[in-house]
Amino acid sequence: MKYAYGAEIKNKRLSSLEELLKEWTVVIEDFCNHLGDDDAPYWYNERTTLGTFAGAIWRAKGLALEEYGDTKKYRKQRWEGRVDLYFSLNEEHYVVEAKQKWLFLNVNKTSKNIKDEADRPLQQAIGDVKSDALHGGCPLGILFIVPIIRKDQLNRADGLLQTFFEGIGMVDYDMLAWQFPDIARNLDYNNAIYPGIVLLAKTLKTNK
Repeated sequence: MKYAYGAEIKNKRLSSLEELLKEWTVVIEDFCNHLGDDDAPYWYNERTTLGTFAGAIWRAKGLALEEYGDTKKYRKQRWEGRVDLYFSLNEEHYVVEAKQKWLFLNVNKTSKNIKDEADRPLQQAIGDVKSDALHGGCPLGILFIVPIIRKDQLNRADGLLQTFFEGIGMVDYDMLAWQFPDIARNLDYNNAIYPGIVLLAKTLKTNK
């Protein structure tokens, strides 16, 4: 498995977050190494995984506030709701809505299929952040993707992951990070393994 960890930022507006992405991959790896091959922070749910990102923000000397109440609006409608995450880092401010996608890999799934499966929840996250009160911050939609490989497909794992990353590369994203810890190669549940996690992020082109 050659996709250990890494990060990429395409949008110059987010260039100051490079260190944050590195810290996030370290948070994932440290957790997995601490608990051996029995657990990972990314195979629970969106809320738990977003907590790893918030932890990375603090490690990068930033400030983070999760699940806070605020007034949301869409066109002429206003309502009270919750925002997934606000954070401040390097004198920049961000408002985040996040989603998590469990993505099963198999030999019949093409890179285009994977791209399409990733696009939908990423666009949902971007749509959610449109209703948030930004308070001068940068709106950011984040998608966490956890690929799943059935145990009877393990002999094809390298090829499946290659197709997976080809599909991820086709997504229109501004920021990408991934962590596939060595110890997680054997992380299994319900006859499948969960070898790692990918983060995709996209910002809106205009602020409200």
